[in-house]
Amino acid sequence: MKIIAQVLFILFMAHYSCYSQSKNVTGRLTDEENGKPMSGVSVTVKGTTTGTSTNAEGRFSITAPANGTLIFSFVGYGTKEVQINNRSIIDNTISAGNRSLDEVVVV
Repeated sequence: MKIIAQVLFILFMAHYSCYSQSKNVTGRLTDEENGKPMSGVSVTVKGTTTGTSTNAEGRFSITAPANGTLIFSFVGYGTKEVQINNRSIIDNTISAGNRSLDEVVVV
């Protein structure tokens, strides 16, 4: 019985450590059209409430799972998802979206 408990504990720890590996991810976000830094872009970890925003130079820093996905979004621009793939630096671009409002309600 003791051996079974030890094996189960080892399996649990191996499983837990695979999913709990998080890392600090930094990067810079620029406008795809003109290459200028994007300030105030929302950066979130997909499936969580963890988030931050880019500074005046378009730079961000966030703690995320090594195998997670970052979501970049900004008003008037498209939303972009980027896989982390165990990287610690993610520089990327975001492009203007072609969204139109279906309905506007003024209160």
